[in-house]
Amino acid sequence: MDQSSQRLHRAMESLSTGLKSNLSREDPAAFLRGSQMAAHVRWQTEAVQNISNAGAMAGVADTGIEQVSDALLRIRELALQVANATTDKDRASLQSEVAQLVDSITRLALDTKYNGVALLGEYKDLSLIHISEPTRPERI
Repeated sequence: MDQSSQRLHRAMESLSTGLKSNLSREDPAAFLRGSQMAAHVRWQTEAVQNISNAGAMAGVADTGIEQVSDALLRIRELALQVANATTDKDRASLQSEVAQLVDSITRLALDTKYNGVALLGEYKDLSLIHISEPTRPERI
């Protein structure tokens, strides 16, 4: 009586959930496949998050590079103006602006960071890990 009650309970459990099996002991191979699939889904979710983070990091770097580029273009314009300047006072004024722009470029290079990592300035511990499969990460 007890065995038939247990079988009935398992059958009702299977019917109520719509699953073929609910326990690993009923079908170990299916349970293993399910576990592997769940691990793969978690791995893919993490990969999508990493791609999103890389896109955000590239956006921060792009903004910094754009600001440095604007400053360099302004320095070029000032260099042309210095070549055509007629007085030492004009040259000194233009040189002062160039010095300010150089300082801003240095500041941008040091302060353009993503998660504390300098993207344009000096950095030491930046490494990327490429994961082709969940179990085989490769350092780049």
